[in-house]
Amino acid sequence: MQPTIDMVSLSILTLKKDRFEFLRKIRAAARNTPVIVMTVGDVNYLDFATQLGVVDSLAKPIDEQKLIVPIQNVV
Repeated sequence: MQPTIDMVSLSILTLKKDRFEFLRKIRAAARNTPVIVMTVGDVNYLDFATQLGVVDSLAKPIDEQKLIVPIQNVV
């Protein structure tokens, strides 16, 4: 039995090689799994992430209260 994933939070700037390859793999394996991206605010990354199906994004540093809202919206 495979475990289910309710949501993924992903910091795209911590990924070194191809920042979006991991996101593409998530989309291929679990198309309906909501993904929230965290970044230092590079709009180009956020635009591309949205095209890959990211449901929300947050700018670092992350305020815990601001993180709770998108999680509640998708879970």
